[in-house]
Amino acid sequence: ISFDIIIHSIKNKSSLIRTIESINTSKFSNIKIQKFFFNTCKYEFRDTRVIEFKDLKDHSDEFLFFLTSGDILDSSFFFDVYRFIARNSNAKVIYFNEHKILSGKKFRPIAKPCFSPDYLETYNYIGTNFIVAKSFEKDLAVLKKDNNFYKFLLNISAKVDGNSISLLNKFLI
Repeated sequence: ISFDIIIHSIKNKSSLIRTIESINTSKFSNIKIQKFFFNTCKYEFRDTRVIEFKDLKDHSDEFLFFLTSGDILDSSFFFDVYRFIARNSNAKVIYFNEHKILSGKKFRPIAKPCFSPDYLETYNYIGTNFIVAKSFEKDLAVLKKDNNFYKFLLNISAKVDGNSISLLNKFLI
């Protein structure tokens, strides 16, 4: 399984470094990270609005992983994702639970519900950290326009059956 990782919402260099370090420490041998894209020119990386479709066509049956800068992956993240994809071959969108750090070591869990198209139409409970099959690369036009992850998820959910959008029910970020 290979991933193109798109790190977005970069506020400062230290948050970007923290996220990249967590990716590097959570590598799993069956996962291959193809490319990183960053959504700010401030650090001289690629902007998500200028990712070309040709950039993503190398491995069309693989995945894009959208990750917020500053977030830290659980050390078992890629292992759990790999196992989930192996068991759920029809998964086209995968999202997961998160812990938000409030202050110091205090955590607030964010447990997300199983996929519901009706609920998604009223509220973006999936958020901005998720994995999507590269087969939806043409839908990136919404992100290129205004970085609107909610519109992107709504476009995708309208194109697939509910079984293709799955919650990996673990706290992984």
